[in-house]
Amino acid sequence: MAPGADTLAVAGHTGTSVFAAPGREIILPVAEEAAAGTLTLEIDTVLPLTEAADNLAIR
Repeated sequence: MAPGADTLAVAGHTGTSVFAAPGREIILPVAEEAAAGTLTLEIDTVLPLTEAADNLAIR
């Protein structure tokens, strides 16, 4: 279960839960980009590894 908005706010984060059951028409283009090495992701925040445990603890 993902953390709620209040839990995230305490840690200074925002977020929302997303649930999806994508079909082939959604998965195939993503898989093709991954296979071609052209898949890109938007990274909002990069944290030092030393903070990983604290940031994962809010889950």
